[in-house]
Amino acid sequence: MVRNSPVALALCACALLAQATDRSLSFDAASVKPAAPGGPFSVGMRGGPGSSEPGQFTATNATLLMMIMQAYDVPSFRISGPSWLRTERFNIVARVRTGATREQFQAMLQNLLADRFGLVAHRETRQEPIYALAIDKSGLKMRESRKISQAEGDPPPAPGMAALDKDGFPKLPAGQKGLLRNFNDGRFLIQANQETTADLAGVLSDQLDRPVLDQTGLKAAYDFTLEFSPMPTARSPEDGHESELGLSIFGAVKRLGLKLESRKGPVEMIVVDRIEKTPTEN
Repeated sequence: MVRNSPVALALCACALLAQATDRSLSFDAASVKPAAPGGPFSVGMRGGPGSSEPGQFTATNATLLMMIMQAYDVPSFRISGPSWLRTERFNIVARVRTGATREQFQAMLQNLLADRFGLVAHRETRQEPIYALAIDKSGLKMRESRKISQAEGDPPPAPGMAALDKDGFPKLPAGQKGLLRNFNDGRFLIQANQETTADLAGVLSDQLDRPVLDQTGLKAAYDFTLEFSPMPTARSPEDGHESELGLSIFGAVKRLGLKLESRKGPVEMIVVDRIEKTPTEN
Protein backbone atom coordinates (compact mmCIF):
# COMPACT_ATOMS: atom_id res chain seq x y z
CA MET A 1 0.00 0.00 0.00
CA VAL A 2 1.35 3.43 -0.96
CA ARG A 3 1.01 6.10 1.68
CA ASN A 4 0.99 9.84 0.99
CA SER A 5 3.58 11.73 2.98
CA PRO A 6 2.55 14.92 4.89
CA VAL A 7 4.59 16.96 2.38
CA ALA A 8 2.78 15.39 -0.58
CA LEU A 9 -0.60 16.03 1.06
CA ALA A 10 0.33 19.64 1.72
CA LEU A 11 1.41 20.16 -1.89
CA CYS A 12 -1.84 18.61 -3.07
CA ALA A 13 -3.86 20.97 -0.85
CA CYS A 14 -1.94 23.96 -2.17
CA ALA A 15 -2.65 22.90 -5.73
CA LEU A 16 -6.37 22.74 -4.97
CA LEU A 17 -6.34 26.19 -3.40
CA ALA A 18 -4.35 27.68 -6.27
CA GLN A 19 -6.70 26.65 -9.06
CA ALA A 20 -6.83 29.56 -11.50
CA THR A 21 -9.96 31.42 -12.42
CA ASP A 22 -11.17 30.77 -15.97
CA ARG A 23 -9.56 33.73 -17.74
CA SER A 24 -11.92 33.39 -20.71
CA LEU A 25 -14.80 34.68 -18.57
CA SER A 26 -15.20 38.44 -18.80
CA PHE A 27 -17.89 41.10 -18.87
CA ASP A 28 -19.09 42.08 -22.34
CA ALA A 29 -18.13 45.67 -21.49
CA ALA A 30 -17.06 47.46 -18.30
CA SER A 31 -16.47 51.02 -17.16
CA VAL A 32 -14.28 51.51 -14.08
CA LYS A 33 -13.78 54.99 -12.62
CA PRO A 34 -12.55 56.38 -9.29
CA ALA A 35 -15.47 57.83 -7.34
CA ALA A 36 -15.57 61.57 -6.74
CA PRO A 37 -14.11 62.52 -3.34
CA GLY A 38 -16.20 64.03 -0.59
CA GLY A 39 -19.74 63.33 0.43
CA PRO A 40 -22.37 62.63 1.45
CA PHE A 41 -22.84 59.78 -0.97
CA SER A 42 -24.65 56.47 -1.31
CA VAL A 43 -22.74 53.19 -1.36
CA GLY A 44 -23.95 49.97 -2.92
CA MET A 45 -23.72 47.18 -5.46
CA ARG A 46 -26.57 45.68 -7.42
CA GLY A 47 -27.37 43.48 -10.40
CA GLY A 48 -25.98 40.28 -11.83
CA PRO A 49 -27.39 36.73 -12.00
CA GLY A 50 -30.25 36.04 -9.63
CA SER A 51 -31.19 39.72 -9.31
CA SER A 52 -33.79 41.90 -11.01
CA GLU A 53 -30.98 43.19 -13.28
CA PRO A 54 -29.19 40.01 -14.42
CA GLY A 55 -27.63 41.70 -17.45
CA GLN A 56 -25.83 44.50 -15.60
CA PHE A 57 -23.65 44.91 -12.53
CA THR A 58 -23.39 48.36 -10.96
CA ALA A 59 -21.13 49.39 -8.08
CA THR A 60 -21.52 52.91 -6.68
CA ASN A 61 -18.87 54.38 -4.36
CA ALA A 62 -17.81 50.80 -3.63
CA THR A 63 -14.50 49.98 -1.99
CA LEU A 64 -12.17 47.37 -3.39
CA LEU A 65 -12.78 45.36 -0.22
CA MET A 66 -16.49 45.22 -1.08
CA MET A 67 -15.71 44.09 -4.62
CA ILE A 68 -13.28 41.39 -3.47
CA MET A 69 -15.93 40.15 -1.02
CA GLN A 70 -18.40 39.94 -3.91
CA ALA A 71 -15.93 38.35 -6.32
CA TYR A 72 -14.78 35.61 -3.93
CA ASP A 73 -18.01 35.29 -1.89
CA VAL A 74 -16.27 35.73 1.47
CA PRO A 75 -16.88 38.07 4.44
CA SER A 76 -14.46 40.92 5.09
CA PHE A 77 -12.71 39.14 7.98
CA ARG A 78 -11.48 36.50 5.54
CA ILE A 79 -9.63 39.02 3.37
CA SER A 80 -6.07 40.11 4.18
CA GLY A 81 -4.71 43.12 2.31
CA PRO A 82 -3.67 46.78 2.58
CA SER A 83 -5.81 49.04 4.77
CA TRP A 84 -6.74 51.33 1.86
CA LEU A 85 -8.91 48.55 0.43
CA ARG A 86 -11.53 49.91 2.87
CA THR A 87 -11.23 53.58 1.88
CA GLU A 88 -10.59 53.97 -1.88
CA ARG A 89 -13.93 54.04 -3.71
CA PHE A 90 -14.89 53.33 -7.31
CA ASN A 91 -17.87 53.34 -9.68
CA ILE A 92 -18.27 50.33 -11.97
CA VAL A 93 -20.86 49.59 -14.63
CA ALA A 94 -20.44 46.21 -16.35
CA ARG A 95 -22.56 44.34 -18.88
CA VAL A 96 -23.00 40.69 -17.86
CA ARG A 97 -23.15 37.96 -20.47
CA THR A 98 -26.64 36.61 -21.15
CA GLY A 99 -27.30 33.41 -19.23
CA ALA A 100 -24.26 33.74 -16.96
CA THR A 101 -24.42 31.77 -13.70
CA ARG A 102 -23.54 33.22 -10.31
CA GLU A 103 -20.23 31.36 -10.35
CA GLN A 104 -19.40 32.70 -13.83
CA PHE A 105 -20.30 36.22 -12.72
CA GLN A 106 -17.90 35.93 -9.78
CA ALA A 107 -15.15 34.74 -12.14
CA MET A 108 -15.85 37.76 -14.39
CA LEU A 109 -15.48 40.10 -11.41
CA GLN A 110 -12.26 38.37 -10.31
CA ASN A 111 -10.86 38.81 -13.84
CA LEU A 112 -11.97 42.47 -13.92
CA LEU A 113 -10.11 43.14 -10.66
CA ALA A 114 -7.03 41.38 -12.06
CA ASP A 115 -7.12 43.21 -15.41
CA ARG A 116 -7.99 46.71 -14.21
CA PHE A 117 -6.42 46.80 -10.73
CA GLY A 118 -3.65 44.23 -11.15
CA LEU A 119 -5.09 42.09 -8.35
CA VAL A 120 -2.99 39.07 -7.48
CA ALA A 121 -4.32 36.97 -4.62
CA HIS A 122 -4.08 33.49 -3.23
CA ARG A 123 -5.94 31.32 -0.74
CA GLU A 124 -4.19 30.46 2.49
CA THR A 125 -5.32 28.69 5.64
CA ARG A 126 -4.30 30.53 8.80
CA GLN A 127 -4.90 30.14 12.51
CA GLU A 128 -7.29 33.01 13.23
CA PRO A 129 -9.72 33.99 15.99
CA ILE A 130 -12.97 32.02 15.69
CA TYR A 131 -16.01 31.19 17.76
CA ALA A 132 -16.60 27.53 18.53
CA LEU A 133 -20.27 26.56 18.79
CA ALA A 134 -20.54 24.03 21.62
CA ILE A 135 -23.15 22.57 23.99
CA ASP A 136 -23.61 24.72 27.09
CA LYS A 137 -23.26 23.24 30.57
CA SER A 138 -27.00 23.87 31.09
CA GLY A 139 -27.76 21.24 28.43
CA LEU A 140 -29.23 21.34 24.95
CA LYS A 141 -32.66 23.00 24.77
CA MET A 142 -33.38 22.72 21.03
CA ARG A 143 -36.16 20.42 19.87
CA GLU A 144 -35.14 17.69 17.44
CA SER A 145 -37.19 17.88 14.25
CA ARG A 146 -39.85 15.31 13.57
CA LYS A 147 -41.65 14.63 10.33
CA ILE A 148 -44.95 16.49 10.15
CA SER A 149 -47.70 15.33 7.84
CA GLN A 150 -49.38 17.74 5.45
CA ALA A 151 -52.50 17.57 7.62
CA GLU A 152 -50.54 18.60 10.73
CA GLY A 153 -48.55 21.36 9.05
CA ASP A 154 -49.59 24.94 8.50
CA PRO A 155 -51.53 25.61 5.30
CA PRO A 156 -49.44 27.18 2.56
CA PRO A 157 -49.70 30.99 2.39
CA ALA A 158 -51.59 32.66 -0.44
CA PRO A 159 -49.50 33.23 -3.59
CA GLY A 160 -47.30 36.29 -3.20
CA MET A 161 -48.03 36.56 0.53
CA ALA A 162 -46.26 35.20 3.58
CA ALA A 163 -48.16 34.25 6.72
CA LEU A 164 -47.24 36.51 9.66
CA ASP A 165 -46.84 35.65 13.32
CA LYS A 166 -48.34 37.68 16.18
CA ASP A 167 -45.40 40.13 16.06
CA GLY A 168 -45.67 40.74 12.33
CA PHE A 169 -42.71 38.58 11.30
CA PRO A 170 -43.03 36.28 8.25
CA LYS A 171 -43.72 32.79 9.59
CA LEU A 172 -41.95 29.61 8.53
CA PRO A 173 -44.72 27.00 8.07
CA ALA A 174 -44.55 24.07 10.50
CA GLY A 175 -42.94 21.05 8.89
CA GLN A 176 -41.38 23.03 6.04
CA LYS A 177 -37.61 22.71 5.97
CA GLY A 178 -35.89 26.04 5.77
CA LEU A 179 -34.44 29.04 7.53
CA LEU A 180 -35.86 32.57 7.68
CA ARG A 181 -33.93 35.67 8.75
CA ASN A 182 -35.90 38.83 9.49
CA PHE A 183 -35.18 42.22 11.04
CA ASN A 184 -37.92 44.43 12.42
CA ASP A 185 -38.07 47.25 14.95
CA GLY A 186 -34.59 46.64 16.37
CA ARG A 187 -35.04 42.87 16.61
CA PHE A 188 -33.38 40.15 14.58
CA LEU A 189 -35.31 36.89 14.30
CA ILE A 190 -33.99 33.61 12.91
CA GLN A 191 -36.52 30.79 12.47
CA ALA A 192 -35.40 27.33 11.41
CA ASN A 193 -37.04 23.99 10.70
CA GLN A 194 -35.08 20.80 10.10
CA GLU A 195 -31.72 22.58 10.24
CA THR A 196 -28.46 21.33 11.80
CA THR A 197 -26.09 23.02 14.20
CA ALA A 198 -23.69 23.31 11.25
CA ASP A 199 -26.39 25.38 9.49
CA LEU A 200 -26.76 27.49 12.64
CA ALA A 201 -22.99 28.06 12.76
CA GLY A 202 -23.10 29.36 9.20
CA VAL A 203 -25.86 31.84 10.04
CA LEU A 204 -24.03 33.03 13.16
CA SER A 205 -20.88 33.60 11.08
CA ASP A 206 -22.86 36.09 9.00
CA GLN A 207 -23.77 38.06 12.15
CA LEU A 208 -20.40 38.10 13.92
CA ASP A 209 -16.93 39.44 13.20
CA ARG A 210 -15.30 36.02 12.86
CA PRO A 211 -16.14 32.51 11.61
CA VAL A 212 -18.23 30.18 13.76
CA LEU A 213 -17.25 26.50 13.65
CA ASP A 214 -19.69 23.80 14.71
CA GLN A 215 -18.01 21.78 17.46
CA THR A 216 -21.16 20.41 19.11
CA GLY A 217 -20.77 16.93 17.62
CA LEU A 218 -24.54 16.93 16.96
CA LYS A 219 -25.75 15.37 13.70
CA ALA A 220 -29.54 15.62 14.04
CA ALA A 221 -31.80 18.29 12.53
CA TYR A 222 -33.59 20.73 14.83
CA ASP A 223 -36.40 23.29 14.91
CA PHE A 224 -35.36 26.48 16.68
CA THR A 225 -35.90 30.22 16.96
CA LEU A 226 -33.16 32.71 17.72
CA GLU A 227 -34.14 36.27 18.62
CA PHE A 228 -31.63 38.99 19.55
CA SER A 229 -30.74 42.63 19.21
CA PRO A 230 -28.23 43.36 16.43
CA MET A 231 -26.98 46.33 18.46
CA PRO A 232 -23.63 45.75 20.22
CA THR A 233 -25.21 44.85 23.55
CA ALA A 234 -22.50 42.24 24.15
CA ARG A 235 -18.98 42.12 22.80
CA SER A 236 -17.89 38.72 24.09
CA PRO A 237 -19.45 35.30 24.78
CA GLU A 238 -19.18 35.95 28.53
CA ASP A 239 -21.32 39.09 28.23
CA GLY A 240 -24.59 37.42 27.31
CA HIS A 241 -27.10 39.17 29.57
CA GLU A 242 -30.19 41.02 28.45
CA SER A 243 -30.00 44.83 28.48
CA GLU A 244 -32.40 47.65 27.73
CA LEU A 245 -31.46 47.19 24.07
CA GLY A 246 -32.48 43.53 24.09
CA LEU A 247 -30.82 40.15 24.31
CA SER A 248 -27.38 39.83 22.74
CA ILE A 249 -26.63 37.18 20.14
CA PHE A 250 -24.52 35.36 22.75
CA GLY A 251 -27.41 35.31 25.21
CA ALA A 252 -29.80 34.13 22.49
CA VAL A 253 -27.49 31.21 21.67
CA LYS A 254 -27.38 30.26 25.37
CA ARG A 255 -31.18 30.02 25.39
CA LEU A 256 -30.80 27.18 22.88
CA GLY A 257 -28.54 25.35 25.33
CA LEU A 258 -25.47 26.23 23.27
CA LYS A 259 -22.55 28.61 23.72
CA LEU A 260 -19.98 30.48 21.67
CA GLU A 261 -16.38 30.14 22.87
CA SER A 262 -13.50 32.34 21.70
CA ARG A 263 -10.73 30.20 20.25
CA LYS A 264 -8.25 30.06 17.40
CA GLY A 265 -8.83 27.77 14.49
CA PRO A 266 -8.14 27.21 10.78
CA VAL A 267 -9.68 29.85 8.53
CA GLU A 268 -9.23 29.96 4.76
CA MET A 269 -8.21 33.51 3.84
CA ILE A 270 -8.05 35.43 0.57
CA VAL A 271 -4.60 37.05 0.79
CA VAL A 272 -4.01 40.04 -1.50
CA ASP A 273 -0.42 39.86 -2.74
CA ARG A 274 -0.62 42.87 -5.07
CA ILE A 275 -3.21 45.45 -6.12
CA GLU A 276 -3.08 48.97 -7.59
CA LYS A 277 -5.02 52.00 -6.33
CA THR A 278 -5.42 53.42 -9.84
CA PRO A 279 -7.29 51.28 -12.37
CA THR A 280 -6.18 51.08 -15.99
CA GLU A 281 -8.11 53.32 -18.38
CA ASN A 282 -11.40 52.20 -19.93
